[in-house]
Amino acid sequence: MERQDAKEEKGSEETHYFLTHTQAKIRVLKENNLIAGSEDRDFWMFKTHDGCKLTAGSACTIKAGMECIIFAGSSCNIKTSHECNIHTSHSNIIGTANRCNIFVGDDCTIRTGENCHIDAGDDCNIDTGYECYITVGDDVVVKASWGSTIKGGKNCLVIRRDVYEVIELVEGQTIKLNSYGVKGFTVEAIEIEGKIFKPSF
Repeated sequence: MERQDAKEEKGSEETHYFLTHTQAKIRVLKENNLIAGSEDRDFWMFKTHDGCKLTAGSACTIKAGMECIIFAGSSCNIKTSHECNIHTSHSNIIGTANRCNIFVGDDCTIRTGENCHIDAGDDCNIDTGYECYITVGDDVVVKASWGSTIKGGKNCLVIRRDVYEVIELVEGQTIKLNSYGVKGFTVEAIEIEGKIFKPSF
């Protein structure tokens, strides 16, 4: 287990450093109660390679490879490569590459590559690539590119990346942005009082 001895004081909190490379070392963490239910998960810094499975607490910094599964608390800074699944609470900063699934709470900042699936709460700032699936709460600004499907709550805006266009979302409406270089969108569905209605053509 490659645990660094140095600890850095941050006010009254102590920041722990941990470097992990394999799922075997993740199991060591579990055996030492540093993962899954231990208060010691907070204020840790994790660095992993590919294929990791990681459960962190709050106020953590996580840098992961690809094909990782990450569960984190609030106020974390998470950076991953491709094809990761990330589940967090609120007030997180998340940066990923392509084909990631991200489920977050409120007040999060998310920046992704292409073909990602994002489910976010209120007051989030989201910047994605193309052909993403995005569901958000209220008061969210989404920067997206062509072919993305977006569903928003109240007071949400979509800023198109490939052609400059600003779209004000209708609450409960699901839209799909047109193909590359073509402004506009099609309405995929609208939710009214919990019921989903799809347009017929």
